[in-house]
Order: sequence, then C-alpha cells, then structure tokens
Amino acid sequence: MDYSEPAVKLAQGLAEKRDVDPAIFSVADLLESAFAAAHAGAFDLLLDKGTYDAISLSAEPAHRRRFIETAATIVKPKTGRFLITSCNWTQDELIAHFQPGRHRSRRCGPIESALTFSVRYTTLCLRQRSLIIRM
Repeated sequence: MDYSEPAVKLAQGLAEKRDVDPAIFSVADLLESAFAAAHAGAFDLLLDKGTYDAISLSAEPAHRRRFIETAATIVKPKTGRFLITSCNWTQDELIAHFQPGRHRSRRCGPIESALTFSVRYTTLCLRQRSLIIRM
C-alpha cells in the first residue's frame, strides 16, 4: 500500500510481470485513524522502506506517533511482523521508538539484508505481541 496511486499502479504492474501471487495492492494513508480501525490485525507483515523516515522528517511530531500506533494496530497480534529499513535511524534508535514494553513487540532476530545503498541503513524486524502502545 502507498498513499500514491501511481506508485501502487507501478507495483501492480511489476507484480503482474513477475507473476507474484497473491499480492494485494491498495492506495491508503497510514496516518488516517479510519484506516487503522478498518484494518486492525489484518496484516501478517508490514514492510516499511522509507515511510517512517519521511514521516520522521515532518514538522508535526504527532505524525510519527500515529505511524507507530498504526503499525502496531494493523499487524496481526502475536504472529504479525513489522520489517523496517531506515536510512535515518540506527538500530538502537528504532528499538527505542518501537521499544518492547511500549507496545510489547519483540525482535524477530538478526536480519541479513541484501539491500545496498550509498548511505548507512538499518533493518529491524519486530514481532507484534499486543496492541498496547504508550508513547
């Protein structure tokens, strides 16, 4: 999902060319509370490459908090995974943002990334255990 319709259409086209099935693509804004409520516990995996980074640069601190709340809400309790790759935050900083005890997520384990960038980046996998969030 992406808030950009052209990005979603591009992803759909690439998935069709590569015969990726089953994949569901949709246009959505993760910062809208109606989205989180309508999709509570719906996703086995939430993959973020850049969205949290972009939101973190926002002048509105509530956007970052809302993203964390949405991520915790839409990932399946106990079995869901949240995989985040960030170019702005270190592993320790990401753990502090999505910290066990705040919304009771646990790390999935070490990540060996095949991604290559010209800047430093961190990839972290969190396992959701409950939907409790405290910021």
